[in-house]
Amino acid sequence: MALAEVFAGDIDFLHDLRPGDRFSVLYETRYVDGEAVGTGRVLAAEFDNRGTTFRAFLWHGTDGSDGYYAEDGKSTRRAFLRSPMEFSRITSGFTQARFHPILQTWRAHRGIDFAAPTGTPVRATGDGVITLRAGKAATATS
Repeated sequence: MALAEVFAGDIDFLHDLRPGDRFSVLYETRYVDGEAVGTGRVLAAEFDNRGTTFRAFLWHGTDGSDGYYAEDGKSTRRAFLRSPMEFSRITSGFTQARFHPILQTWRAHRGIDFAAPTGTPVRATGDGVITLRAGKAATATS
């Protein structure tokens, strides 16, 4: 999951993976009393996806912040995430003719609907506040 977070702006791990894709990861290992008890942060990663190679390196800023950067020094964090939810499924995609379940008419659908179990975290591209939650949908502002 940590690898998916590092490359979230470049690769949709739900839909973009193909046979033959490869990855390498350098990560921390946590120890207690000399015994490995778990994994820590990803320190560096490389992912070959569909013939394109993505690389990321963890950088610690002097102000205590950290982030992942590519070889050219650009942040791997993007304003747009390839997938806004972990392990979701698409229930409806872009189309010119979809039967609208509420209005009971045929019309264009200019968005993508995702479905996920209650409690699934939604990844945001920026800071925001949920201003209304009603029924199955939530409205957020940034």
